[in-house]
Amino acid sequence: MIRLMRLRLITSLAPAVLVLSAIAASPAQADAGDVTGGRISVPSVVTTTARCTKVPVSWDLSALPAESSWKLALKSDVGGSIAASGTGPGKGSDTVQWCQADKPGTFHVTGTLQVNDVNQEPVAADEINLTFKTRRMTTKATITIGDSTPKVEQGTNVRGCVTVGAKRRAGRAVAVEYRWIKNKKWSRIANTATGTTGCYTQAVAATGTGTYLIRVRVPGDSISKTGLSKVIRIKVHS
Repeated sequence: MIRLMRLRLITSLAPAVLVLSAIAASPAQADAGDVTGGRISVPSVVTTTARCTKVPVSWDLSALPAESSWKLALKSDVGGSIAASGTGPGKGSDTVQWCQADKPGTFHVTGTLQVNDVNQEPVAADEINLTFKTRRMTTKATITIGDSTPKVEQGTNVRGCVTVGAKRRAGRAVAVEYRWIKNKKWSRIANTATGTTGCYTQAVAATGTGTYLIRVRVPGDSISKTGLSKVIRIKVHS
């Protein structure tokens, strides 16, 4: 006869805390466009760390004549715009804001470069269309357990921390999951959240003897991927 075994929730020890995300972009190979006197580029891949992310834009107009003047106007297809101007050869950089709450995809920075001669007569008007892809941040979760060989109905704490991108994150939902060693299906035993330090603590207990596997799952969102912890094994005895 097969005996069904379950874990039960004791209590959640970490309340949810809402924090604001930072804004940053990841360095990557650039998508560059040739223009009069040089090149303009954006990273080919940008990691979104908030609903609005700043996409770096750089230009190298070293080949322009000394007596020329130029105006650069760029905008992202979902977000903000930038403008720059100068006289003669030059290099520079700025960031254009990109805002999107949907899933990652391929997006564009478009605009024009207007070049005038010494008499302010236009000599070039280049159209610019640069492409970049966005990706969500990686989510990592750690897990430890206070007692890997507890007795039936004996509570034990599951602890760990959540890192999104390169930072610990407060207020992230954490689901504690388990399965019996002979089953393949994972079941949720508890929902908790990381506290102000980006870590969580959740107490659980087994209602029957046997060997269980436990892990935690951190659901993804529009800017970060789902994260899974390693799997730990506990052996419950009477």
